[in-house]
Amino acid sequence: MIALFLISAIFAIISYRYDPKSLSIRWGVLVLVCAALAGLSRATIESFLPTLDKFNMDFPLLDSSLYYLRILTGFISIYFFPY
Repeated sequence: MIALFLISAIFAIISYRYDPKSLSIRWGVLVLVCAALAGLSRATIESFLPTLDKFNMDFPLLDSSLYYLRILTGFISIYFFPY
């Protein structure tokens, strides 16, 4: 999921830089940003938090921040993508 996040974010940046005034490209960038946020949401749960647990890095503030990041990115990707 980290690859999904990186590839979608890079394509969103490239697409927006190509022609920021085009309406169709801006909608495509919205789709790519939603895909990037979905990838970040899954990567948080599948990669980042298990890695912290594996190495016994118990930082309550970091753990709660990553959980809230997962909730926020998941919410944005789920509810803005159909728009």
